[in-house]
Amino acid sequence: FILSIVNREKPLIFYAGGVGLLGGVDEDLPDILRKVKDLGALTFVDPVTPYMRGWGFLKPAMAWTDIFHCNIDEAKQITGENEPQKACERLVEMGAKIAIVSMGDKGLIARTGEALFSMPAFKVPVVDPTGAGDALCAGVIIGLLQKMNFRRCNIVDLSIDDIVDALLIGEAAGAACVTAVGTTTAVTEENVKKILREQGEQLRGSIKVSSV
Repeated sequence: FILSIVNREKPLIFYAGGVGLLGGVDEDLPDILRKVKDLGALTFVDPVTPYMRGWGFLKPAMAWTDIFHCNIDEAKQITGENEPQKACERLVEMGAKIAIVSMGDKGLIARTGEALFSMPAFKVPVVDPTGAGDALCAGVIIGLLQKMNFRRCNIVDLSIDDIVDALLIGEAAGAACVTAVGTTTAVTEENVKKILREQGEQLRGSIKVSSV
């Protein structure tokens, strides 16, 4: 069913959210991602903590994962590493081309095979944190599509600046999310642009990018 939709729609980016609670989809995830990549799409995996099971289903899928996001607690569970940078490094070693670990009001870290990114959080009033990670992923996807000019590209074609720009939009979307009750109430283009306009350049100046 999933692959029939992918064949019909031919997405530029395939987002697999909520894996860990998707039953048969979780078990088939490596095959799904492999076939999606064969069609030329980038793959983006955003899991949730599995119910009554471990993370073993995820590891075979990492080889076919271009972008991987999780929060810091999930990263520790998946990798066994308590230190955020080590956890992010381990996610890349497991196969992710870009690993993003969100840390709430501490911002995020991200890693590729060549660079480590450390980004503080936008300063916004927190009303309800529910859905912030999903909003972050949506913002990153929008940012990547813009950098791809809405055309197919290989993940390795993205520059450091491309990744930083996408992460900024992602963090702004996540920040917008927490300012109202509900998972999507405040996640609007207007709110995201307002956060970027008011704080984006200052935050960009605080981002640390180091070679690894």
